Amino acid sequence: MNLVLGTDTLNPPLTCLEGYPIPKEDVMLLRPEGKREEDVSAGYFLSDLGMICWFYPSLGGLEYVVHHSLSAIAVAYSMYTGEGQLYTFMVLISEVTTPEINMRWFLDTAGLKRSYAYLINGVVIFFAWLVARILLFIYMFYHVSLHYDQVIHMHIFGILLVFGVPAALGVMNLMWFGKIIKGLKKNLSKRV
Repeated sequence: MNLVLGTDTLNPPLTCLEGYPIPKEDVMLLRPEGKREEDVSAGYFLSDLGMICWFYPSLGGLEYVVHHSLSAIAVAYSMYTGEGQLYTFMVLISEVTTPEINMRWFLDTAGLKRSYAYLINGVVIFFAWLVARILLFIYMFYHVSLHYDQVIHMHIFGILLVFGVPAALGVMNLMWFGKIIKGLKKNLSKRV
């Protein structure tokens, strides 16, 4: 299981290494070089989903299954049709928080919940989550609204994915962010 978690920890930063400039006009521009990242990401979500199902519920509850299923479907759709790549990549950037979440699990499993490493990891999770999963999603919804006239020319399933998947993931991100804040407050109050 540690090998799988190690792979899970390395994939998100590697996927995010290539920068993606956000186009101001044609958001439906197909980027063939983006296919590699989509292939890696689809495999990542499917392998992670398999691991979560195999060890269910110890690695996460139903919300993790929903999160990974929706993400895998959206990435696969973008990969096979070329539609919505920009929004797929914007959502994939949020996976940069995965190594910190995995580190929290490692520290907890190692019995280091009271260590400074655990506290520092919690602070890093808070800021990474705020930027990559809250502020980025707000910007993405803003970007979709600016380019609504282009988005509605996608296939109906693609339109549903562009609006539905980020909305569902956004709700889960807010729910998890509430837990992160609660945990960080609890950890900080023990130290003061």
